[in-house]
Amino acid sequence: MPVQLDYREVFRYANDAMILHAADTGEILEANDAACRLYGRSAEELRAMPVGALSVNTDKYCHEVAIRYIHIAARTGRLFTFEWVIRRSDGVELTVEGNLKRMVGGARPMVLAITRDISERKLAELRLKERSRYFSELLRNSSDGVALIAGNGVIEYVGESLVGILGVPARVAHGVNVFNYMHPDDARRMSTVLAKARRRSVATGTFTYRIRHRDGTWRHHEAVFKNLLHDPVFRAVLVNFRDVTIRVRHEEQMREREQQLNHYARLSIAGETAAALAHELNQPLCAAVNFFAGCRRRINTGNAAPAEISAALDLAQQELERAGRIIQSVRQFTANHETSRKVHSLCSVLNGISSFLEIRARQDAVDIRIDAQEDALVECDEILIQQVISNLVVNGIESMDDVPEHARRLAISTNLVGKQIEIAVEDNGAGFPAENLESLPASFFTTKKNGVGLGLSLCRAIVESHGSTLQVARAAPGGTRFSFALSVIA
Repeated sequence: MPVQLDYREVFRYANDAMILHAADTGEILEANDAACRLYGRSAEELRAMPVGALSVNTDKYCHEVAIRYIHIAARTGRLFTFEWVIRRSDGVELTVEGNLKRMVGGARPMVLAITRDISERKLAELRLKERSRYFSELLRNSSDGVALIAGNGVIEYVGESLVGILGVPARVAHGVNVFNYMHPDDARRMSTVLAKARRRSVATGTFTYRIRHRDGTWRHHEAVFKNLLHDPVFRAVLVNFRDVTIRVRHEEQMREREQQLNHYARLSIAGETAAALAHELNQPLCAAVNFFAGCRRRINTGNAAPAEISAALDLAQQELERAGRIIQSVRQFTANHETSRKVHSLCSVLNGISSFLEIRARQDAVDIRIDAQEDALVECDEILIQQVISNLVVNGIESMDDVPEHARRLAISTNLVGKQIEIAVEDNGAGFPAENLESLPASFFTTKKNGVGLGLSLCRAIVESHGSTLQVARAAPGGTRFSFALSVIA
């Protein structure tokens, strides 16, 4: 059977405030309980008040505007939605959301007004807006940038700080593919990162790249990213980035200065070894001259057997080749090579300077022993590591000035320990005073009488740049042992 509804009861007990207005005058004809609670007045009081008396009576919220809204709803018959500010009987102002709808079927045209208090929602929106403005200001004035990058590289969002970082307004960059700004070499690497993100094979990471500034120059950036491509809220890769161009240029300048300093140090060592080099070259050259002179005498006397002449020339060639190797070792040692990190065999690194170090040791009557029985592949700058070993060897040789010549010994050794290989240089010279063993990390310390300590300071800087530490200890029974370790490439 049909359900009989008492619409007056529905009207009276509805949760939303309801007021019936006369469509022509806006007069309040009826109000439900929720309306009475909202305005803080009884139904009789509300019926006796003009509609404007319930408003704050500003230009936007006044009697005339309220009547105009009622007339619009009555004339069109469509639902008319608006926001309004009312004043309760206690003077409290509230923001409400209202709906006006023409009512049909009665003897008098009416408009039903349904309102609900949205002051808390408006307050929350205001707080959210203020918080958004707060963070927007932080992002706009930050030296760092934040961006959301789609899986295909399109910039979905970028903070306002972009204009300070790249000179490009955020609105210009929005919707543009990031590869349009990035250096081609780095764009390929970035493309690989995004491909991994799409496959969910990477969650977070760091990335360095070059990107073009608005002025046309390339800037160096470093970034950390988080893969949010599969998060329904973001569907992008979150990237926090910063300009590190000044730092990169400073590091490049430091590397150039370090390279120059390394070259000067090598030239200094070579200069100190000049007398020994002259002696080393004199021996094979004199021997070759003697062989050539002997051949000439035999040819001039007519007693030159071809086999004897050939044998003598072979010996002369061997001596000249020996001289050539000495010159080549000096040339290789003193050349101003470009520094770069590659994978090297540690034994090959030592072999590259062994001949020169042996010449330098013989100059001071030092018995040098290179014990590189354990080899390993290491990622290092060959020139710089050779410089460290050379500096430590020369430092050890010169620390033995007060040691009798027959007792001067120096050893270079390698020792594989786990995933690292240790390189050690040990001498039996004067050694370090106990108090100086603790202060070695300080700049410019030396064991030499007239030294300034530049060699050890340079060694420490190079070793630390390779992620290691220059260690020093007393050697038994006397002398000093320097060592450092390099990570082994698996």
